[in-house]
Amino acid sequence: MLPVTPIVAFFTQPWMLLWAAAAAAPILIHLLNRRRYREQSWAAMEYLLAAMRKNVRRIQIEQWLLLALRTLIVLLLVAAVADPVIQGLGLSHGAGARTHRLFLLDGSYSMGYRADQAARFESAKQVITRIVDESPQGDGFTLVLMSAPPRVIVQTPSFARSEFLAELESLQLPHGGGDVAASLATATEVLRAARRDERKLSRDEVCFVSDLCGPSWNPADRASRQAIHDRAATLVDEGTSLVVVDVGQDDPENIAVAEIATPDRFSAVGRETRFEVQLLNHGRRDRNQVRVEFLVDGARVGATQVDVKAGGTAATSFRHRFDTSGDHAVEARITGDKLDIDNHRWLSLPVRDRLRVLCVDGNPRSQGRPGAADYLRVALSPEDGTSDKNLVDVEAATEGTWLENELTGFDCVFLSDVHQFTAAEATALESFLAAGGGLVTFLGPQVDVENYNQRLCGQDGAPRVLPATIGELVAENQQPVDPLGYRHAIVSPFRDQEQAGLLTTPISRYFRVSPDAEHGAQVVAALADGDAWIVEAPVERGVSILVATSAADRDWTLLPVWPSFVPLVQEMLIAAMQGKNEERNLIVGRPFGGSLGSAVADVPVRVTNPRDVEAVVTATSDDGHARWAFGETYTSGVYRAAWNAPTAAEAQFAVNVDPQEGELTRLSEGELRDRVWQGVAFQYTADWQGSDDAPSVGLSRATPMHQGLLLAALLAMVAESTLAWYSGARAA
Repeated sequence: MLPVTPIVAFFTQPWMLLWAAAAAAPILIHLLNRRRYREQSWAAMEYLLAAMRKNVRRIQIEQWLLLALRTLIVLLLVAAVADPVIQGLGLSHGAGARTHRLFLLDGSYSMGYRADQAARFESAKQVITRIVDESPQGDGFTLVLMSAPPRVIVQTPSFARSEFLAELESLQLPHGGGDVAASLATATEVLRAARRDERKLSRDEVCFVSDLCGPSWNPADRASRQAIHDRAATLVDEGTSLVVVDVGQDDPENIAVAEIATPDRFSAVGRETRFEVQLLNHGRRDRNQVRVEFLVDGARVGATQVDVKAGGTAATSFRHRFDTSGDHAVEARITGDKLDIDNHRWLSLPVRDRLRVLCVDGNPRSQGRPGAADYLRVALSPEDGTSDKNLVDVEAATEGTWLENELTGFDCVFLSDVHQFTAAEATALESFLAAGGGLVTFLGPQVDVENYNQRLCGQDGAPRVLPATIGELVAENQQPVDPLGYRHAIVSPFRDQEQAGLLTTPISRYFRVSPDAEHGAQVVAALADGDAWIVEAPVERGVSILVATSAADRDWTLLPVWPSFVPLVQEMLIAAMQGKNEERNLIVGRPFGGSLGSAVADVPVRVTNPRDVEAVVTATSDDGHARWAFGETYTSGVYRAAWNAPTAAEAQFAVNVDPQEGELTRLSEGELRDRVWQGVAFQYTADWQGSDDAPSVGLSRATPMHQGLLLAALLAMVAESTLAWYSGARAA
């Protein structure tokens, strides 16, 4: 409980008191109306004067009362215009100063926790409403949502309280985290702009209304913690008062769906897909028999019960067989928790009838010699191309004709021993990767190393297509394959499968390559002397894989006829497609989008968010390809996008919360003073009430008096009129 503070009175418009000089007007009028006269005896008046002497004292009193009432009326009106206020000197107000109050409202999703009936976010809005209502006339209010990134809701000081409170009331809690350091930087910009543009506001105050929970207040990295301290200290040094209103609770319990994923990496119609779900218990008590439901496209397909230890995790799984192709929304959810936002998690999963792959042959079949891509086509499509058992449709193209195909219609492109690339071809591959496509490049004897490095490796502004630059040719290799502990998904299926032949793959010739580690390139497999053999890296939204040897030339390698070839190529295909899967699943606050191929620009894309609110974004043209992006992903759930060009199509995206934001352990006042803002002056209160009829204890009250003064002036006018009438009637 905050101590009782002294009560003071002041005027918010003190310069209006200059009009108090007008109170002298009735007195001056009275003095001017006094007439000088000579006394002269007149017999007829003697009787009248004798009667008047009896009432002279009463008349003088009445006249003095009338004069006092008229003077009081003027003083009351002047005082009302000067706007006097009575308030306590305490938490949030400074006497006699017009204040700019900037509210930093916590927008991290932990504010969705429901202690009673109302969520913390709604309670925080009630606190802000009360502070605004109790602030003196003339104060200005701004509002910043302390989210990641922060959002300025009211940028310039608002003096219209109803409009400010309407903006506050319409605000909905986003499902992301918070960023205190960035919010302080935003608050500093808003305050400095107000000091420049609103000079009548002579005092600044930043009021944090937060539950003080989660990584936003206690970030893991030291630099962020230091930024929170330094930016608050800068505000205080500039004369800004800091106030913290804590709306959190002690020891709340929370359990979250932390993950939903499929280890299969590829889902096809008619085949079972396995899903793995992980629960995370943020609380201090064990949670037994937690009910987990599984849904596909909103329909319940299963349920189970799981025990989760305090502070621990638990895993469960389920399987589902899809009957139709296209994007499907898979959901895992739990119930009975006071923080519902992280009780759900979604996975957007593309399910295919078949995959489309384009194989570009840089050295076609001739004189009985197989082409550079012939073995790849067989490995990708072992069955006859018309068989229903085959999941991959392979189309072949030559080095001179492959660009005639619309690449956006393919899931992956395999390049085998292609001699060189034009600038247009390099740009087309870059656009394909940017749209989430997969690229697998096998080298060979025809490769022009200089052309590859100049056109495909991001040098001198060229597109970055390959995950590594190409070096010298090694012509006589005797080193075996090193799978590097089978860490990468492409080679992990070969663990404990020595008979598959991966380790014994004969490689006589290969190019030394230098992985682009700066852009996330990984060595999938190497040779025993350390030279990289297979390299993979994300490129834009896609995945690019480079194999340093040939896919066909037996003078280079016997890989195409080795037992490991078919599974290795198919694992490369699946890995290369992961870009399209990953771009459909993201964290709250991250934008999503896509490519419409070579469609014309200005194509409208309709995006429907989880609250069934539709927005329209327009695709823009870049290098002949139309791309679109949507960034308002403030709510977790499934977003659906639809467009009509070049053909009608739909896509869906799963936006999920960061489960770490569900950690509800809050900072105490002592921790806030000792760890976060050590040496920084601020005022703190956790003494607030959430109900409408409870007093806002701890928040100093500012009571305006102008209405009472106007009422007093009205009563004085009535009294003056009544007294004047009464005196006149008596005199008559």
